[in-house]
This record gives sequence, structure tokens and C-alpha cells, in this order.
Amino acid sequence: MPRGYRFCPTDEELIVHYLRKRIAKAPLPLNRIHEANVYGHNPQELTSYFHNVNGWYFFTYLTNKYPKGSRPSRSCGDGGFWKPTGKDKKIYYNGNTVGYRKSLDFLLGPGQKTAWKMHEYRIHANNPKVQASTYFLINLLYILFIYFKVFL
Repeated sequence: MPRGYRFCPTDEELIVHYLRKRIAKAPLPLNRIHEANVYGHNPQELTSYFHNVNGWYFFTYLTNKYPKGSRPSRSCGDGGFWKPTGKDKKIYYNGNTVGYRKSLDFLLGPGQKTAWKMHEYRIHANNPKVQASTYFLINLLYILFIYFKVFL
């Protein structure tokens, strides 16, 4: 990597230039996205394998919680889980919906929130072959909140 290079793609770039191409098995541009089972590992353990300062990017599969169900399994091996927060954000490119971004928080147990955040990207399916895909692009972030107390 050249000095000063930062991998900071927009939502649109992640969907159009990375996730769509990955699903289609097309060549990717300079790829800073790793393959990993994001939902099978605690985020601290997973990110320890990859050095990055601005967040981590992964391609991963999402499986269903139950064999005949459609509810996704976002549990991790150590008992923690990813909890969705808010509504999915539509991602547009040239005026068309190309995908969605879901925001999630990592919890160690009920009510035990951590500083780990995730953006889960999926493509907007407009044909049956793509719709069946359970392939996702993940952006993991560790958000450290610092509070300052002002004394007057």
C-alpha cells in the first residue's frame, strides 16, 4: 500500500464495486476486504487477526437460525450476539436502489452492550438468482466514547 492510503469506500462503492462483483465472481478492484465467518466469532477475536485502523471489512455468509425458517442467526460462538438497531437504510446508485445497510450492536448478553458496531450490507435483488444469495459485506467498527467532565 502507498503511504497515506486509507480504504474508506462509500456505501454505494461497497455495494456496486465490491459486493455485487464478489457475488458474480467478477474481478474486484484493489481488495482490502477479507473472507471470514463474522457471525462465528467474537468481534474482538476476529479483528485481532487483521490489523486495521479505520474499521474492518469482511465478506461473509449469513445462515438461518432454524433449518426451515427465514430468521437469520447472528449469534457468536462465545454467547454474544449482534442486535439490529433501527431501520435498514436504502443505498442508491444512479437513482436506483442497489442495496441496504443494516446497523447492529454487539451484546455479550441481554442488556450487556459493548463498543462494537457493525454495518451489514446486502444487495437489492431484482432477479431470482441474486435474491437467493445469503452473501453479505460487513464493516466492523469499534466505537470508543470518551466523555469529558467540565469543571467551572
